[in-house]
Amino acid sequence: MSVLTSYASASARDSAAPAASNTGLCIFRSDTKAIEVSDGTAYLAYNNDGISLGPITNTYSVDFDGTDDHVAISSFNFSSNKTLSYWVKFDAINSAGVYIFGTGTNYYTYLTNDGQTVYIYDGTATALTLGATHAITAGVWTHIAIVGSGGTATLYKDGVSRATGTDRTPTGVTRFAGDSVGGTRFVNGLMDEVAYWDSALSATQISQIYNNGVPNDISSFSPVNWWRMGDNDGGTGITITDQGSAGNDGTLTNGPTFSTTVPS
Repeated sequence: MSVLTSYASASARDSAAPAASNTGLCIFRSDTKAIEVSDGTAYLAYNNDGISLGPITNTYSVDFDGTDDHVAISSFNFSSNKTLSYWVKFDAINSAGVYIFGTGTNYYTYLTNDGQTVYIYDGTATALTLGATHAITAGVWTHIAIVGSGGTATLYKDGVSRATGTDRTPTGVTRFAGDSVGGTRFVNGLMDEVAYWDSALSATQISQIYNNGVPNDISSFSPVNWWRMGDNDGGTGITITDQGSAGNDGTLTNGPTFSTTVPS
């Protein structure tokens, strides 16, 4: 008879559970009420019995040219505790790297051109290093989330925590998908389902958002900003309506176009 072993916390799991290299191994986290399954590298959480996310119709993303395309938004400041979540599929990563969220002076995702390191910056920089094994690559939809909590930033790639470091709190952020005016570090490819919270989401919530590569309906998590990249704008025009509570609508600038290629 099979037994599903229970662990009361992540620390108990990490100290007592079989190594996550046991692909397919299932355990139960009693604190989050979630089944965790090993993917060969880390445990992924499923079936949390708290807030349950449902499927969402996702038809559009936005395609950026890597030269000057971006989304302009009204200036806002990151909070001390925070979560940023988005999907990206690069055609290529510019040789100078890319500012995915922020400007040339403050940013919460600057990705190096090898896809291995994410920097966050508010006058002082922190490097969150993925390394070659987990590098962000072109041609593949990738979900990225960064959670700032109590001064520590945690970088998630595809629902799994991959790096931690000292958190930063950028201010005066006015755009995403590109550098400041005159810069060269713009997104070359697709972005979808960009969201921000002024609170730190849990590892289980990040896993639910990732949902094995298929975006979920995150409305029950009450995002401050949620730019759906065309889905609540009919895939037309230049406005990206903010479906979060802040109402900070974005403006497609310098000619980005809507695409029907989405994470799936």
